[in-house]
Amino acid sequence: MALERMLMKRSDQVFAYTPGGAEFARESGVNLDRITTVMNTLDTSYASQALAPDTVLAFRERWGLRPGERVYGYIGGLDASKRVGFLAESLDRLWEIDRSARVLVAGEGRDADLLSSHVNRGQVVRLGFADNSTKAAIGAVSSAILMPGRIGLIACDALALGVPLVSTRWPFHAPEAEYLQEGDSVFYAADEPADFARVVHGGAFVRRKRTVPSLEQMTENFAHGVHRMLA
Repeated sequence: MALERMLMKRSDQVFAYTPGGAEFARESGVNLDRITTVMNTLDTSYASQALAPDTVLAFRERWGLRPGERVYGYIGGLDASKRVGFLAESLDRLWEIDRSARVLVAGEGRDADLLSSHVNRGQVVRLGFADNSTKAAIGAVSSAILMPGRIGLIACDALALGVPLVSTRWPFHAPEAEYLQEGDSVFYAADEPADFARVVHGGAFVRRKRTVPSLEQMTENFAHGVHRMLA
């Protein structure tokens, strides 16, 4: 932390992902005219149009989703940073509460096998790599997106898709978690699988598209900071 503050003070321009990062730079002694808030994001244009009913129906049929089932999504790498082991334990607790709930998991990674038993019992459906069409379809059928580990750019996907996140009060979320509003676009459980399952099962999730930083604005912000640095 001390090294980070020293480097910022010696920099011609500090590029912060979010307003929180910009405030940290200011509190560290960096002048405001040497701080650029980028508003880090990704291309979420894929979520700007609602999927056609026939497309959603075909997706449901392809993956065996039955009418009336409660469906949740997971989008991201299946690795330690996303706490797949914690997710697996939480789904065990959810299985005790509701055996009809289905979880669509889009992503790959070395921890994928931790969900094998959940796939075998029909609770989890593995979709493979999460391309934009897959993410859009998950957003169309899911009540919430489950992310017990590191919230990063999935925050932008969730906002654009209009699907709240369920996460934990884990201390290692990325800056993009700052875009989410607790009780609306994100619901935090205690850092314990049983409570995570409780929040997933009992959450009052409202599906609606929310404001998300645009890729165009991020590019403009970065370019403005570069120009200011070179002036």
